[in-house]
Amino acid sequence: SSVSSLLTLASPGVSADSNGLFHGLGDHAENAFYVDGQPITDQQSKVFSNQLPLSAIQSLQVISGAPPAEFGEKTSLVASITTRSGEGVTTPKGSISASYGTFGSSTASADLAVGGKHYGNFVAADFLQTGRFLDPSEFAVIHDKGNVENFFDRVDFQPNEKNSLHVNFDLTRSWF
Repeated sequence: SSVSSLLTLASPGVSADSNGLFHGLGDHAENAFYVDGQPITDQQSKVFSNQLPLSAIQSLQVISGAPPAEFGEKTSLVASITTRSGEGVTTPKGSISASYGTFGSSTASADLAVGGKHYGNFVAADFLQTGRFLDPSEFAVIHDKGNVENFFDRVDFQPNEKNSLHVNFDLTRSWF
C-alpha cells in the first residue's frame, strides 16, 4: 500500500500496522482520504481496498489531530490528495520503472501525461507481486503470495475560464 507507506513515513503521529494499515495518532479506523475533493472514508490497505498508484499523486496534505468540520466525522487523520493532470502538457511526458527484490517481489510502474491548453489526460498504472503480500511472521512463506494491479486515468476539459470538466477513472484488483 504505497499511499499508506507515504503517509506513515511523511506524517508525524502516524503509526504503521500490519498488512499495510496505519493509525493516525494511534486511533483505529478514524482516517479519511479525500481524492480531488471526493471523500473515501473506508479503511485503505491491501486487505480492505486498493489505493491510487503513487505516481498519480500531485500533492498530499495531511491534517492530523482534530480535523476541521468540513471533513466530517473522522477524528484522527485526513489525507487530502490532489491527482496529477495532463492539462497544459503540450509535449507528452511519462516514465517507466521496474524493480525486483527478495521474496519474489517485483514491481512495475508507468505514467503518461498529454494535453493542450484546454484539455488533458494523465494515465498511471502499477503492478506489485510478492511472496509477502500480507506481511506474515512466518519463516517460510507458504500462504502469502499475492499481487495488485492499479490503473488510474484523469481526464480534464476546460473550454473557458468559467467551465471545466474533471473525471477520474480508477480500476484496481488484488489477489492473495
